[in-house]
Amino acid sequence: MRKILLALILIITLTGCAVTGDKIRSDLNLGMTKQEVVNLLGKPDGIQKQKGYTIMAYINKPLSAWGTPPGFTDYYIYLDKTDKVVEYRTGEVRQPKQSTGVIFINPLLFK
Repeated sequence: MRKILLALILIITLTGCAVTGDKIRSDLNLGMTKQEVVNLLGKPDGIQKQKGYTIMAYINKPLSAWGTPPGFTDYYIYLDKTDKVVEYRTGEVRQPKQSTGVIFINPLLFK
């Protein structure tokens, strides 16, 4: 029972650290530095320079930490030449595949 509780606490903790639309909408602000964005959202999945902007990409991230609304999207954060956030936007929203309702629990967790 103790291992199940520990596993649940770990899952909840890791979910709280994930990049989600909730975190971007509530905590990301125009004018933040590149380092502040990395501290908030973690290392981006990709960085690209385009037309004088640096674009930080966070790919296939959930719209919400709790799955409401369901779906995934890409988040793009635009930095100017001084590495400050001037714009951020989302890509195409992808709906999750329908679940079969089966939950797999690794038996190695209970040894």
